[in-house]
Amino acid sequence: MLAMQYVITLPDDYDMDTIRGRIHDKGHLLDGFGGLLFKSFLYACRGADGPLNLYAPFYVWRDTAGMDRFLRGPGFAALSADFGRPAVTLWAVSELAG
Repeated sequence: MLAMQYVITLPDDYDMDTIRGRIHDKGHLLDGFGGLLFKSFLYACRGADGPLNLYAPFYVWRDTAGMDRFLRGPGFAALSADFGRPAVTLWAVSELAG
């Protein structure tokens, strides 16, 4: 499994309601996306949550195939067109038996 995140730093005066609306309107589009095990749409508002406005989706993928389809797909292309292509950070995730 792989954890993946990208962080987009937004201008100080950015209307974070736009990000909340994006999450509300588009987040469900990844429901059932092949290989996606978990998603969380994180954001921080300047002042209330820290010094910056941030949008930082987090995903856990079963394998690289689904993640690759996502990164090469129209959703990530649209995000990159709107905000610039973000750097993507990856972590290996091991499944621990309980």
